Amino acid sequence: MTHGRACAARIRERAAQEGWPLVHTAAQIATCCQVPSWRAWRLAHGMPLEEAARRLIELCAEAGLRQPKLHKGDLSRYELGRA
Repeated sequence: MTHGRACAARIRERAAQEGWPLVHTAAQIATCCQVPSWRAWRLAHGMPLEEAARRLIELCAEAGLRQPKLHKGDLSRYELGRA
């Protein structure tokens, strides 16, 4: 990520102050931080990789699906289109 998580946090803060919809926040993060849309959406939610991976496993369990063996590195590679 070009600017780091701090940049995404500043964009989220501005979005909250100005009442931006989540889709606009994610688009701003994608553009400013030069990250793919999957990563921008996670950052727009303010969710670290560890939490996102854990939540995905929980959602699979709640839906009765097989729980993936997912680590933050796996999710990062997927977000960047490397997996």
